[in-house]
Amino acid sequence: MLEFDGLHIETSEAVYKPSDDSFLAAELVKDYLSHYAEKSLDVLDMGTGTGILGLLCAKSGKAKSVTFADISGDAVALARLNYAENAKSIKDCVCRFVVTDLFSTIEGRYDLVIFNAPYLRHEEDDDRYEISRAWDGGAEGIELSLSFLDELEPHMKHGGRAVIVASTASEYEKLLDYISSLGYSVLETRKVHFFFEDIVAMLISL
Repeated sequence: MLEFDGLHIETSEAVYKPSDDSFLAAELVKDYLSHYAEKSLDVLDMGTGTGILGLLCAKSGKAKSVTFADISGDAVALARLNYAENAKSIKDCVCRFVVTDLFSTIEGRYDLVIFNAPYLRHEEDDDRYEISRAWDGGAEGIELSLSFLDELEPHMKHGGRAVIVASTASEYEKLLDYISSLGYSVLETRKVHFFFEDIVAMLISL
């Protein structure tokens, strides 16, 4: 079990374990939440994994609803388990759990959409592991992020925000150009440096 910000998070070999990218995104999410009133936000945690980022929102008291979404049924089941584990610290927040390929079965609009996107370049060895979907972003490392951005706008409320995670070891500048081409602005970033890359969490809006 992992302890983070008062949350108790069970992990599984079948689901991406929260790591530096998760905690970086969490910093940005917590900063965003600090500007809003209690029970005022509808949140979508896309690619939820263990559910850690969605649970952070639910526990904050700022979210009136959180939708936990992932293409992996194992991930959605684990997020539901972690919700139950932390339910006593989550009050008056409606939590929903959805198996979906990006937005394919997502309805409604949200104040905040979080996507700790798979951002590594595809490697042939990854094909052996189903869990590689959690980090395999495609040949350039950004293909899944581009698809997410293409589908994002109809699911954002007016004035809504999205948090997306990327790596400078992938086609990071190309991703930034695409964000701009769709009319989004990068409002805030958080970075953590490793040997050969920066992991970057971005807060974007239309």
